Amino acid sequence: MILKDAAKRLCVYFIYDKDGIIDDYIIYQLEDMKKNVSFLHCVINGKLTKEGIIKLKAVADEVFERENKGNDIGAYKAAIEYIGWNRISEYDELILMNNTCFGPVYPFKEAFEWAIKQDVDLWGLTWDTKSDWLGTNKYLHYNKKKYHYQSYFLAFRKPLMGGKFLEKFFEEIPNDTNYIMSGSVYEYAFPGYFEEQGYKCAVYCDEKENLNYPLLHDPVQLLKKYRMPLFKKRSFFHHYTDVINNAGGQATYELIDYIENETDYDMSLVWQSLLRTCSLSDLVRCSQLNRVISSRTIIQENTNLLKVGFIFHLFYDDIFAESVEYLKNFSSNTDILITTNTKEKKELIQKYLDELEIKAEVSVINNRGRDVSALLVAGADFVKEHDLICFAHDKKTTQIKPEGVGRSWRYKLYKNMFATKEYVSNVIHLFENEKHLGIAFPSMPNHHQYAYNIGNGWLGNFDNTDRLLNDFEINVKRNEHTLCVAPFGTCFWFRPKALEKLFAGYNGDGWQYEDFPCEPNRYDQTILHAIERAYAYFAQAAGYYPAYLYNGEFAAIEFTNLEFFKVGSGEMRAWVERLAVEGIGYVSESQNNFTPMYDQKVNYGIKQSLVHLAYAIRCKYPKFWVFLLPIRRLGQKILGIKTK
Repeated sequence: MILKDAAKRLCVYFIYDKDGIIDDYIIYQLEDMKKNVSFLHCVINGKLTKEGIIKLKAVADEVFERENKGNDIGAYKAAIEYIGWNRISEYDELILMNNTCFGPVYPFKEAFEWAIKQDVDLWGLTWDTKSDWLGTNKYLHYNKKKYHYQSYFLAFRKPLMGGKFLEKFFEEIPNDTNYIMSGSVYEYAFPGYFEEQGYKCAVYCDEKENLNYPLLHDPVQLLKKYRMPLFKKRSFFHHYTDVINNAGGQATYELIDYIENETDYDMSLVWQSLLRTCSLSDLVRCSQLNRVISSRTIIQENTNLLKVGFIFHLFYDDIFAESVEYLKNFSSNTDILITTNTKEKKELIQKYLDELEIKAEVSVINNRGRDVSALLVAGADFVKEHDLICFAHDKKTTQIKPEGVGRSWRYKLYKNMFATKEYVSNVIHLFENEKHLGIAFPSMPNHHQYAYNIGNGWLGNFDNTDRLLNDFEINVKRNEHTLCVAPFGTCFWFRPKALEKLFAGYNGDGWQYEDFPCEPNRYDQTILHAIERAYAYFAQAAGYYPAYLYNGEFAAIEFTNLEFFKVGSGEMRAWVERLAVEGIGYVSESQNNFTPMYDQKVNYGIKQSLVHLAYAIRCKYPKFWVFLLPIRRLGQKILGIKTK
């Protein structure tokens, strides 16, 4: 059936939000859709907030709230029953649509103008070719083509709406359809069920021969080739196994770049919704939130619109000279605050500053809370005066021997935080350019026994981090079985606005030194380690995303390390497990077994072997480790292992 330009359309728009919130991208989408339809009916699974109802009623002609069951197909069926077939038959086209996509990038009008010229009874925007997970039902035998119309947007015309086939189809759908059944009973039955009845079907973006799920795995192709109006929210939180199985991981990264630089669509609408609803673990991976930055060339001169400050907590006087040297990489208009814990150390730091002709305020503070209190207590007022803060400390990790292990971590932190003048300038420009970037930091260490931490950054600290976030009413998604996104080592750049809620403290009056444990302190599973893992989640709750910082030169080292470990493989685990109890060695790829370095077993003696063994237990059985803490502290005392 070919429609006239003045076609009457009824749009049934399905919304589900676990918090009952109507994000701005929905309103933007509906406002454009409203230009193309005669009547807009919104069906809601669950309850909306009062604000959500007000926002939605301002654009929708009708709002229908119902019990949250049956997924989108259940909602469509309920809405159709609510509206009634007599009323539906008054329209030339029935559009079923949901809120699982962002857009429109290009006006819906373009797709409707294409559709008007098509002699069809049913049309959609895209195909999907998945067929191996959808189960069985009476309709599946209709789909011999092994592809289906995606249900986020479907349009039915008069012949279907006026006949009994469509009505019968919806009547037979169970009211409590689950996700799998929603796909197999409903979505996957198209187009075969209706084509077998003699109805004609088509899609706006016909890419079924080129890709499995093109809207997810190559959205930019659809945007460029067809001016596809929508792109999937799932692009930003899809399971990365499926991402890698179907493409090279570039799809979402390429999509963000295209939207920002080639279209007028506001990415703020995207980040507003995603940061509220998605896991950081998924966002970081799918969006490729890694920033490789040049340390040799200034990419672009800064606008100097951001007032920049640097807080540097220095504790170890034997590495003051090494640490202070990096201050030369900050421009003269950067405010610098250095904190330390004794008058003698302050005088030594000032001596190094004078030799380098660097201006900085040096403050003697209480070391209770270490680097964390240096930022949240001593640096609180300083932070408020700036738009962007670089925070670092002289990471040493004294509890792990040999000393070079800690020095390597410090090297990684410093080189990926402020390696050169050019690097610092480029990081500042990064924050100027990415308005939703709230915090940026180096990736976690992956050398020596830290190899155990790869993909396991919670390390028995999920419960205390979760309690901290709950105390501050930070309700973003988090799970102890997913990647912990955090500035391990507590060195990071951040916007004060992103961590405003954290700086406010428990009662809104800021932090006090008394909020932190006294020394001697444990080297793990304290409030310090909870805060370390919470920074990025505070930023997320404030509407900002995190990013990993990589010095372009250091990235070569990172790539080599991760390529060797083959993250997640049995090979890596075998290497690390033996490392923990036998000393430093490597896994031979050809022999698939552990070989000590230099073809000889490295023996650290009883003291270091016990340290390695303890670390192995802690990493592999973090919750059990809590019960061993008293024994560990006694062992530290006996073995003479000092902590900061």
